[in-house]
Amino acid sequence: MSSCSLQSLVSVREFQSIHNFLFSTADPEMESTWEIDGWGDDWEIERMDVDSSGGKQAAKGWMRECKVAISPNVDYMCISHQDKSVFLHNKSNASDGGSNSFEICWKGVLSEEENEEICYVLCLPLVSLKRTSHGSSEFICFMIGFTSGYLRVYTEAGCLLLSQIFHDTPITEIVCSTFDRWAHLSHGGAIEQKDEVTILHQDSTLVVVDGFSLFQTMRACRSQLAMAAASGTLAQEPPPLACRKWRLNLQSDTTSHVCMPMGEVTPFHRIMNYSLDHVDGQQGNVTLYATVGNAPFVAYYYADEGNTRPILSYVASVVANKLTKQASALISAASGWIKWGAQTATGSAPVPSEEVKKPQPKIAPSTALERHSGLPDTFRRGSKIVLAPGKRGLAALSDSLGRVCLVDLNTRSILRMWKGYRDAEVGFIRTYDDTPSHHRANTIRLSGTAKKLALFIAIYAPRRGILEIWSCIHGPRVGAFNISKHDRLLFPGHGMLGMNLEKSLGSQQMLQCCILTSEGNIKDIFIPFHLALSDSKSNKAHDVHLLKKIAQMLHTKTRDGEEILKLITEMRLCSIQKQALLKFLHTKRIGPTSFIKCISLLSDKYANGSKKEEKDFVRLLQVKQDLIEIYEQMSELNVEYKSPNRFTEWDSLSKKLASDLQLSENESEVAAKLMKKYKDASPSSTVRFQSQLDLSIDVAEFLACFSIEKDEELGYKVSIDEKKSQILGSFLFHSSLFGEVNSEQVVETIKKIKGISTQQKELLQICLLHWQEYECDVYGNHKKLEELINRLDWNTDDDQASLVWFDELKQQVISTSRYPLAAYITTLVIRSHLLSTKQQQQQTESKDESAENTEEAGVEKTEDKLEWETLCLDSEKWNGFMKQMEDSLALNTCIMLGNKILQTPTTSKDAATTADLCPLVSVHDLLTNGTGHPSELIASVLSKSHIHPSLVGMTSSLRDDCDVVGEDDLNEHQQKFIDELIYCRNHRFPFSLSPNFLHSHCFWEEMVKWNKNLQDLTGMKRGLVHLRLISCQPQIQRGLALMAWSTFIHKRILALGRLVEKVGKAPKERLCVKEIGVRDRHMSEFCECASELLQIIADADSDQFPQPATTSNNKLIHGSSEFQSVESNWLDIGGKESIVEMARKQSDVNYKLIQHLMNLIFVLRSTMEFSLRGVKPMTQLFDTFGRKAFEHELTSYDVHLPDCDVTTHTVLGARRKFINNIIETAVMKMTQQSHHDGGDQVNLNDLKEWVVTCIHMSGEFNLSKQQAHIHYIDLLYNHGLDELGAEELEGVSDPEVIASKLLLTVGQRFAFYLNHISPDVGVLIFAQMPTRVSTFINSQELDGLKKADVPLKDTLELAMKVSSILPDFDGEDSLAYQVVEALQAALDA
Repeated sequence: MSSCSLQSLVSVREFQSIHNFLFSTADPEMESTWEIDGWGDDWEIERMDVDSSGGKQAAKGWMRECKVAISPNVDYMCISHQDKSVFLHNKSNASDGGSNSFEICWKGVLSEEENEEICYVLCLPLVSLKRTSHGSSEFICFMIGFTSGYLRVYTEAGCLLLSQIFHDTPITEIVCSTFDRWAHLSHGGAIEQKDEVTILHQDSTLVVVDGFSLFQTMRACRSQLAMAAASGTLAQEPPPLACRKWRLNLQSDTTSHVCMPMGEVTPFHRIMNYSLDHVDGQQGNVTLYATVGNAPFVAYYYADEGNTRPILSYVASVVANKLTKQASALISAASGWIKWGAQTATGSAPVPSEEVKKPQPKIAPSTALERHSGLPDTFRRGSKIVLAPGKRGLAALSDSLGRVCLVDLNTRSILRMWKGYRDAEVGFIRTYDDTPSHHRANTIRLSGTAKKLALFIAIYAPRRGILEIWSCIHGPRVGAFNISKHDRLLFPGHGMLGMNLEKSLGSQQMLQCCILTSEGNIKDIFIPFHLALSDSKSNKAHDVHLLKKIAQMLHTKTRDGEEILKLITEMRLCSIQKQALLKFLHTKRIGPTSFIKCISLLSDKYANGSKKEEKDFVRLLQVKQDLIEIYEQMSELNVEYKSPNRFTEWDSLSKKLASDLQLSENESEVAAKLMKKYKDASPSSTVRFQSQLDLSIDVAEFLACFSIEKDEELGYKVSIDEKKSQILGSFLFHSSLFGEVNSEQVVETIKKIKGISTQQKELLQICLLHWQEYECDVYGNHKKLEELINRLDWNTDDDQASLVWFDELKQQVISTSRYPLAAYITTLVIRSHLLSTKQQQQQTESKDESAENTEEAGVEKTEDKLEWETLCLDSEKWNGFMKQMEDSLALNTCIMLGNKILQTPTTSKDAATTADLCPLVSVHDLLTNGTGHPSELIASVLSKSHIHPSLVGMTSSLRDDCDVVGEDDLNEHQQKFIDELIYCRNHRFPFSLSPNFLHSHCFWEEMVKWNKNLQDLTGMKRGLVHLRLISCQPQIQRGLALMAWSTFIHKRILALGRLVEKVGKAPKERLCVKEIGVRDRHMSEFCECASELLQIIADADSDQFPQPATTSNNKLIHGSSEFQSVESNWLDIGGKESIVEMARKQSDVNYKLIQHLMNLIFVLRSTMEFSLRGVKPMTQLFDTFGRKAFEHELTSYDVHLPDCDVTTHTVLGARRKFINNIIETAVMKMTQQSHHDGGDQVNLNDLKEWVVTCIHMSGEFNLSKQQAHIHYIDLLYNHGLDELGAEELEGVSDPEVIASKLLLTVGQRFAFYLNHISPDVGVLIFAQMPTRVSTFINSQELDGLKKADVPLKDTLELAMKVSSILPDFDGEDSLAYQVVEALQAALDA
């Protein structure tokens, strides 16, 4: 709220019954008996309904005769009259919608002495010590002062907690001082206010009770009362209260008082006080007591707290102990004047005073306190004084002459005086600055940083029936309310007892000042903080605070436009009011009505302003008002919008395009065909629902789309904010582009914007951007777009400017668009618009030629001709751009078909996310990313769609002539993609999408894909297939392989070599993944692919490389036609080099180094394939020069390679051992394969290939191939693989060497056979053998034979082969023949 207000806080239920109880003259017990017996039911007496006005007045003003107190936390309330009291509790009523109201929790008579009446009441809540209820009250204490001098404390149930008499005169006033959090924070250097209760008696006696002692005593009494009620015994005596008692001299008829701790008085102030008042200054901590009364009007007393005062409670306890010793009967008498819980738990009535005579309580003497100073006024008597919250030392007092004075207690001077307030009731209200501040917003709650505070004084004049709010100290009146003359102003002036800074952080806001109406309603007085700045000298501070307040209100969810409008109008400075208006206008969910109302009020206010700032502000208001009116007009037009139906007229689309956009028959057919293909390839998710097409926007969003700048001629000029173009485009143009709204009405409405005539280009750009965003709805709406463009191009007189604008739009909007269909239609529309302009220009020129013949006319004719030529040249540019858009549309159609393949996976694992889809491409992308960009895009789709590489280079003729591998496995989407790819290659990009170009980019894309996921070698294998399929371009193959080797393979091969060298065997999976990134089970395949890559480099013949030549346009032409140039529509292409161009520029390679690296890869692959052990490839198989050569690039010729002729015997021996180890392992695997159902033929052939490779590598390692081959054959027969051995034996060039080894194998087998047959047969066979044969058989050792249990027939065949191989006239030849005869005899036996 922006002004003071009375807010309903809580109401009092049964208010009339409270009055009836307090002012009834009958005994309450008798009254209740009458009600029970039905006495008085027929009397029909209405006591208050009297005819005289005086009776009615008395009925309304009964509250002013009562003693009323309310707790600061608004939990409890007390209303007392004479000897009766009513305690009320604040409760929530579920039946009344959850509203709170005070309900009676106890009522009764409290007087215990004869003629004793209540003269003062106080509601004092005690803070809770529980952690779960941090900062809240635990229970309430009703402190009642009586005319007898007794102070009694009651609970909310009317149970007596404490009864004590400090002085025997009536209590005039009870004041409580508690901890004030905000006073502590805002006056950190001042002395802390201690909790204490001061009791003023009628004869100017002041009793000061320590707050801490009272807090502990009340808690103890409460606990004892609960325990006594539970056990049925008497409550024990509470601990004594710490108190002081002063006698205030030199003032008569003291009526009210306040106390304020002054802290330690400085020497300067002591000397000053002595010189002014001739009173010796006090030392130590001093407390100021200010009292009002008569003679003097105001008196000031300074109490030194350093002296020790007698404690009255201690004296009372001593007297009680003495009485206990004398007689037990006197205990009850002593409890009459020191009543610790006079009411017993059993509820028994007290002993009548006639039976036991009460002794008079002993009253402790008081200490005289001399008056320090005062304000004498003989005719003035003080009525009431209240202390302002905080530690500024301000107090307000009322007197008998109808004045209210504001007093500074520190200087003992009156700061301000108000007249005409008889019987005034005064209170203070402290407001806080609730606006956020950057330097304290985050620290208020945590550290308790002080807020900005403002102090107001509330004065209630009951005789006048007015409540006024004034700003302290010298501020104006900020509020006035006409209220009843019988209301009460309640000012508690204290908080909860026992509060401290830590507990106050979680406590609620205490009640400061409220009004209790005569109808029983309690109203809180609300004062905004900015009213403290109502002075004319605080205009800027006032407005800045309101600005913060407005900003805070605008950030809330529920925004009250009327309240914000009221705050804006209350501002005084034009500059700050302008800031507030701009904040207001940029806030959503308020509405144009409030905006218009605010602008109208401000315009009326500054209509006659003379300052330049005010005049500029009025112009700004007018511009804002015009924009809001345009917003309302456009909103009315958008209401008529209806969603368009789906376009279905595809058959007549070609004719419609030709007639509407001035296309030739061929051009229109091509356009219609491209549109239809694009529509079929578009995903179904582009369909928009009606809920997504809401054209209504908030007026604040509309205003934010425009930036207003000062202009010398127009005052203010409106320009369009580029960041808001999307919102503005939907609001302004959607209904006319895709609906039935007339575009002329839209453009005429837009023209009303002041200064918009210079924003044609921006408007056209916004229109085109919105057209492109709704690409799915553009079919058949090209005519509407053309109408809008014609109307937005309203400067038709300047054709050259229009050409420039359209050219800029082409570069900035159309060519960069990722909506190819919308951009293509836009190109056709603008081209048609330019052709229409050209035709109009030609008609104008023909008329000018017939009408003008003068020289000046000839000059103008020349100028017109130049303009016409410019227009023709620009039309040709648009024709070329149209061709580029056609190519781009066809390419994007192909990309979308590829994305459909990814969106319809065969398995759940193949599901592609949005990030995996290939993005669409613009013309600008094609022009700036090099000649290979189309191939890159298609290669990306091919890599993700898993189409067989052989289908990439398929053409229409090849497809018709023969079956292509993988074509039968294509699904519907893949088939459409291949068809569109063939169309793009044949008609759009014959060079950029040629087979070799695509294979090149596919190879690189697969290698990059593998590099991202090294665990999957599928990408590398597919890439090598693509690389092999590059035909007639060995230079490209070698260059790509060389780039892939240096980028992806080389470092990993060296890392694998170091790892095998380190562990001395095939490393485990953890090490392989850590060092290389490939699993151990895939490492052999990785080495095979690396070897194949090197083989491709080695197989490339540099003599077949084409020699480049230079054409007239400085383009490189190569031998193959598909690499000779780019497409004719893309001659201006630029940007990065393609992969193919980079491959051509690769240097020649060192073939010896390639072979050297292939040797290393063979070693590593063999180690990983056969899990060999004891292998040190770097140190054992290669010398120092060989190890260093591995680090060099393949194009390096200055590398020192090892010489085969000077290889050391150590290296040769290690190599021979390594080769033999591989062959032995392979033969062992062959043996295992042969034992499992004849073995797997594929694996057996692989093992044979391994052996062949080992024999070949023997030559590369400077070893004898024949020895390796002989060793292989010997191992085959040794393992019983006679068939494989016979096959290999035929290929040996020098069989005599192997024959001797095979003869030993025959002897071992024969010996094993003779040892395992029947002894009788064996003896017979031995007897028939020649001595030489038997000696040869007996000399054989069977340990070296891997498989001895071989059929004797196979052994005979082997012996016959050996005998045929061995040369004649050789000693072993005759032995072989004899062994054959022996074997034959054994076989016959």
